[in-house]
Amino acid sequence: MVVMALNQWHNQSGGNTLLGMSKDKIVMRPRSFFLFGIIGLQLAYAVSGAQDTLVCYHCQRFYTPKHKPRTGTRNFCKHCRRLGKPQLYAMRDLRARKRRDRGAARE
Repeated sequence: MVVMALNQWHNQSGGNTLLGMSKDKIVMRPRSFFLFGIIGLQLAYAVSGAQDTLVCYHCQRFYTPKHKPRTGTRNFCKHCRRLGKPQLYAMRDLRARKRRDRGAARE
């Protein structure tokens, strides 16, 4: 009954996609752009016990995180973490803040 209800939610909610393109490959990428569909997808993940698959901020590859990341943060795959990509973006952010602060101090 739960499966039927979630399938119905997904079908009736607009803006849903199940497949996407990643370079030359067709990949499963369930997503929804409206609240009703997003709630349906979250319930489906919770009911099925499936693990979330995230997209690496730097390389755009899919990966399954060991721990659920905080909302609103950049997420990096293991390979990009080893290469120091989170630190690269942190330093870029720091330099941008310093430039912005210097520009505000001149005014």
